[in-house]
Amino acid sequence: MAIRISYCSFALGHEIKDLPISSSSSSSLVRMTLLQSSIHHEIWKNDDDIDERHIKTTGFTLELQEQEFLDDDRSSLYRKISHLLHSYLEIDYNYPDLVFKIVDTVRRVLQKNFDSSASTGAGNNLWLIWLELDIVTTYCFLDDPGTSLKQVMMNSNNESCTICLEDFPAGSYVTCMPCSHVFHRSCIVRWLIKRPHCPVCRQLRPLTEHSERVMTHECHWIYR
Repeated sequence: MAIRISYCSFALGHEIKDLPISSSSSSSLVRMTLLQSSIHHEIWKNDDDIDERHIKTTGFTLELQEQEFLDDDRSSLYRKISHLLHSYLEIDYNYPDLVFKIVDTVRRVLQKNFDSSASTGAGNNLWLIWLELDIVTTYCFLDDPGTSLKQVMMNSNNESCTICLEDFPAGSYVTCMPCSHVFHRSCIVRWLIKRPHCPVCRQLRPLTEHSERVMTHECHWIYR
């Protein structure tokens, strides 16, 4: 099991432009951009061992209808943004706080300006929203990771770990999933912390008393 502690430095800017008269949109649009300067730092702590990863992004731009932010049911919007953050910054799907915070912050900005536009009779707008995220996620293992997974010895050099793509030396010990696919111990433990299935065949791994999972999650926010 592990405790996940996250610190997120969050910057948001916005600009409003009039939609061209020739635009085919019947309502205001939101063009949300994740800046390329965004980064996700992962820190893995197990006793005295510390390992770090720095995940950078190429950024993305997502165009949405303004009403998607203003509707009471925003589940579809949460899914869209969650998928992109997972793809571009490897943000855990079980990390909804970040998505909720982004959507709710953008929603407050839009609602304030939407009310102002409605009172003045202004036409449809193009809302340019840009985000910069600096996230530090620390995983602290509470017990020996991988204790419930079988260890097997490799008899040849013909296989490799499909997570890190490194070969297994003959005679080395690797970790075997219930589906019989094998991985480096550290690789599969980190994978299972975020996803409950095999990375090769996607067979779900039943949770047990010693399963690798996040037990608690703390999230701290810093606004810039």
